Amino acid sequence: MFFEPYQLDAKLSYTWVDAEIEGGAFDGSKIPLVPEDKLRLSVEYRPSDPVLIVLGATFTDQVYVGSDFDNTESQLSDYLLWDLLIGICFLAALAPPTLKLRRAGCRG
Repeated sequence: MFFEPYQLDAKLSYTWVDAEIEGGAFDGSKIPLVPEDKLRLSVEYRPSDPVLIVLGATFTDQVYVGSDFDNTESQLSDYLLWDLLIGICFLAALAPPTLKLRRAGCRG
């Protein structure tokens, strides 16, 4: 069917990384620019089959600056990044039912 009932999906992911330098002059220091915690939440909404709307937010924990291998300088602050994707799958909407299109979230 061309216009199916809407769909709403939510995804949550969390990453914890204990990235430390082992050995050498910086033994035990945190690796610069690698956050210890990262959290992502996204909500996907399909008001109709060819239309896709995704709203996402990613929290990234504070990190040491790129050249601070001994972790003595102040850290870069944590931050929250918002993103929005609005997509229309023209080929999926216009294709005959016998053609299956599954790329980029399009339903055939």
